[in-house]
Amino acid sequence: MSNKPVIVFAFPDCMGGVASFNRNLINFTSFREKCIIRVILLQAEEDDRARFTDIIEADEVITFRFSTLENQYMVCKRLDGLLGKEPGCILTDNAQVLNTIGLFGSAKAVIYMVHDYFYINWALEYHTSIDAAVAHSGFFRDILLAANPTNYKRKAFFIPYGVEQAAAGWIKREPSGNLKLIFLGRLVSEKGVLLLKEIDEHIRRAGATVDWTIVGKGPLQKDLEEQWKGAKNVRLIQAGDTAEVYQLLEEHDILVFPSQFEGTPVSIMEAMSRGALPVVSDLPGGTRDMVTEDLGVRCPVDDARSYADAILVFDRDRRNLIKTQQTAIASARERYNIRKAADNYFSFLIERASGPVVHGVGISRLSKLDRRGLPGWLVKGIRTLRKSK
Repeated sequence: MSNKPVIVFAFPDCMGGVASFNRNLINFTSFREKCIIRVILLQAEEDDRARFTDIIEADEVITFRFSTLENQYMVCKRLDGLLGKEPGCILTDNAQVLNTIGLFGSAKAVIYMVHDYFYINWALEYHTSIDAAVAHSGFFRDILLAANPTNYKRKAFFIPYGVEQAAAGWIKREPSGNLKLIFLGRLVSEKGVLLLKEIDEHIRRAGATVDWTIVGKGPLQKDLEEQWKGAKNVRLIQAGDTAEVYQLLEEHDILVFPSQFEGTPVSIMEAMSRGALPVVSDLPGGTRDMVTEDLGVRCPVDDARSYADAILVFDRDRRNLIKTQQTAIASARERYNIRKAADNYFSFLIERASGPVVHGVGISRLSKLDRRGLPGWLVKGIRTLRKSK
């Protein structure tokens, strides 16, 4: 039997920043030989988001399928078996996992990831199931401390994150012809994707033409197709994996990211590393840390004209665009090195794996239908009937 600690990563099986975050930590750490890495991909039947397709270089990758309509006590019981009884730690940002820990306990330390405001709420609600909370933005670490200093003054941490950098010797293509703009994210209203057409219209009225690539999947796909119907300066594509995302970023001049809600967007780090200059919403948190005046432009949320004006400045001054792109690439290499970040995270996880476990046990946050002894078929039937009304 191995004496190595078991590090469990448990997160939803869907494309997006959270899955990329976990995958990058695992794939780029040099600490692989010091632990056993188990990945549990949480796959809810009701989750219609695109599945995560990148290869994760873990010792085990397990897909855990369940329904949110099931008896969640039984779902947690099944998940508890996969989390395992060995010493180690669990890194998660998921309420399903925290409910499982609350019900059945764990010999492993529970490390909870705080990505943005949404996860702050869960950190506060499930604090008894959490041994340590880690944010990759000092802003959100501070928010958690301010929100609950009693429970988090000794267990809230900030560990910076990173992304894969371009290979040595890579040179960014110089912009020529129409500026090439790219949006990268889920096709949902919160990402501001429907604002892109209005930005384009402002640019056209100013007498300029740009080329757009909108990369992502989501429920607004058809709305975007209708919105841009007949336009010849746009393409909507779905990247197959992270490697394709980086290739696309290398080919584009500016990342346009008019999101309405963010924590520390991985897409901004990725764009900077490939010289796709970020023109983004001015949101508190990681965005303001990353996009300073010399590295891009922050625009008021939902202000299409402000976005257009920023893009037009770079369109008219290509020398400044090239200079700022090179500054962004150099900054990303220095500040967002995924190999350094991954080792910092694994050093923390391995240290916690051998430390004391202090989270509570026997704390249930499930509904009255989620109880031991209630048949799964009955619970699912009741919830399905309620949902249909």
